[in-house]
Amino acid sequence: MADDGSGAHSYALIAVGADGRRSDVSRATRASGLARLRWDSDAGVDAYIVVRDGKATGRPLRIEGSRKVWKDPRSK
Repeated sequence: MADDGSGAHSYALIAVGADGRRSDVSRATRASGLARLRWDSDAGVDAYIVVRDGKATGRPLRIEGSRKVWKDPRSK
C-alpha cells in the first residue's frame, strides 16, 4: 500500500487457522521502507503473522473485517 522510504524491506504473511495450524510463508513483496500492508482475508483463517525480512514481526494478528490493513510498528 505504502512505505516510508527508509530503506528496502520484504514482507510476507503466514495464515493461522483456528486450530493453530500455520500455512507456509506467502510469496514476499518488496517495499522501499517500513510499510503499510493491505490484504483480503481467506476463509478459515483466524489470524495472520506478518514476516519482515524473513522474521516474524510479533504475535499472530486478529484483525476484523474482510480487508486487513497493518502498519509496520517500527515506522513513525
